[in-house]
Amino acid sequence: MVQNLIGSLSYSVFIYPLFVFVAILMFLFLFWRAIKHELFDEVLMLDTAVVATVGALLMSRIFEFIFQYEKFSWSYSKLVFFNKYGGVDFWGGLIGAGLFAYFFLRSKKINFWYVADLAAAPIAFAQAIVALGKYIAVFADSRINIYLYYFLGYVSIFFVLKVLARKKRHFGFFICFYVVSISALNMILFNFREEKTYILKVVPYDLAAPAVFLIGAVCIWYLLSKRKLARDLKGFFGRLLLGILKLFRTLTNMDEADRVSKAIVLSPYLLVLRLGAFLKLVGKEIVKSFSEFLYVLGVKKLK
Repeated sequence: MVQNLIGSLSYSVFIYPLFVFVAILMFLFLFWRAIKHELFDEVLMLDTAVVATVGALLMSRIFEFIFQYEKFSWSYSKLVFFNKYGGVDFWGGLIGAGLFAYFFLRSKKINFWYVADLAAAPIAFAQAIVALGKYIAVFADSRINIYLYYFLGYVSIFFVLKVLARKKRHFGFFICFYVVSISALNMILFNFREEKTYILKVVPYDLAAPAVFLIGAVCIWYLLSKRKLARDLKGFFGRLLLGILKLFRTLTNMDEADRVSKAIVLSPYLLVLRLGAFLKLVGKEIVKSFSEFLYVLGVKKLK
């Protein structure tokens, strides 16, 4: 009888909330380690995390209400009673967390982009835990889902962020890289989604939202890098012109054509060599990143 009762329960009821709770704890721990390493005021950063969480919950609920209007029927009572009419929107939560944290840190005269960079990797790791929880919960119910791909994607983004963090970057680099990466990941996995939301029953929201975030993050990333648009355009068209001239020379010069033909013949061999070197480099980076992650957790000391 006990076995029948246990078998009748949905594992997702217990698994997913547990993973969400662990994800929140891991985010707070990793963020705390990062701010401690940068010698920030821990109490102030905790206040920032609380303010950002409030903004995320508020805006995610509002976005869910707007873009899931069929479910809510534009009823404000359904918006308020989230315990019965659940649902939050990730992109709205991202906007809310960013806006609330920005104005709070601005009032404290602290660079928002500096703090956001410290939160980028912890957020990606927390998302990986949540995605893994969803995958395990749905797997326990014997249904196919794409959350395993989300888990692998978020883990990859996390480790890439840890690799890039070895070199000092400009403020905003890591948070922009994070937004661009998760936007690209969601756009790539869009066709694998079973449930899709449409704006005015025409535009797929699950594709349009990450596309907007990707474009916006790229623009902000470029502005924060303090590069000169005129100089970059000049360099781009200069390289394009050189490429055209090189192609013309190859087509009209026998020696150049002979070099190109040899390169084409040897290209499979060179590709294998470069692929091997690339995989070796990736392996070293993964091992090194995992070692640094253990250091962040306080399990291992860096040499």
